[in-house]
Amino acid sequence: MNQEEQIRRYLAGEMSSQEVQTFENLLLSDNDLKEQLEHSKYMYSILNENVIDFSNVVKEVIVTNRSKSISWLKLGIAASFLIFCFFSIYQYLNQRESYQLSDYFKPYPDLLSNRSIQDSLIDMTNYNNENYQDAIISLSKFHKGEPDLLGLYLAISYIKSDKPEEALEILNLSIKNNNPLSKEYDWYRCFALIKAKKLGEAKSLLKTISLSDSYRSESAKKLLKEL
Repeated sequence: MNQEEQIRRYLAGEMSSQEVQTFENLLLSDNDLKEQLEHSKYMYSILNENVIDFSNVVKEVIVTNRSKSISWLKLGIAASFLIFCFFSIYQYLNQRESYQLSDYFKPYPDLLSNRSIQDSLIDMTNYNNENYQDAIISLSKFHKGEPDLLGLYLAISYIKSDKPEEALEILNLSIKNNNPLSKEYDWYRCFALIKAKKLGEAKSLLKTISLSDSYRSESAKKLLKEL
């Protein structure tokens, strides 16, 4: 059972007492799950408010026994309002995340072009033109699983293509290696974690960066406040 289903069943009161205890014990050690639960509670509260509004309209229609044309009109308006609320919330949350990322997430500049004969074989055109889906194809041909510049560009292309898990597979390589690009890898790993909805890990990493001597420490502090 995935986390979304666990949260749904927990909030809907569908869990047994043993399942509730297991789930609440898990919340004590899983910050990401706890944040998802709080977010879901917020969404449920908004949903409940609008459902109540809709129910009140339905009751009014039934009790007052107005004409069918007016009844269906009011029901239609209420249903449309409910759908609009859902859509607005969804748009707001997605736009909020996009604004956060666009303010801080700038693709790393191309340092491979015109460097050496070997590097010149790597076509950075798609990356530089922001054609990230095509950049993944072209860069993957040369990436050898090392936490190098090429890996960084490939990971950024994955993030830009909404494939954060693939990006994390590359960005996590710097953790196991003495990598001179580790600070850059850490920075872009924050955005991959945010995209992957792993906000607990993202905040923890951002806090580490904010306390370091990295030139991105101030940006990390600002982004941390917005999450």
